[in-house]
Amino acid sequence: MSPGGAALPEAGAVTRWAPGVLPLLIAALLVSFNLLDALLTWRALSLGATEANPLMSGVFNLGPAAAVLMKSLLVAAGAFFLWRLWHLPLARRGMMALTACYGAVVAYHLVFQFIVL
Repeated sequence: MSPGGAALPEAGAVTRWAPGVLPLLIAALLVSFNLLDALLTWRALSLGATEANPLMSGVFNLGPAAAVLMKSLLVAAGAFFLWRLWHLPLARRGMMALTACYGAVVAYHLVFQFIVL
């Protein structure tokens, strides 16, 4: 029993999230990873790296702050769209795949910038 008197789940039991919490957490993680990607890209460019994505390279030529803002707004809008369509399997898989990809990009940035540069 827990201190409040409620029964605790058995070891290995699957507990359920409150409805809507998991999609919201994944959307927040996606937006956070994107923001980290933009900021770490900005830092890498200031250290002399070049942007590999030709679209983002053009956007970063407008100015780093504008690029971070534009990228953040686009990904936040996409995350909101996928969150609203979470009931569809394709939207769930898409948001999870994008979040995993952005997580990998952030990991790459961290390794590259703090070990290589």
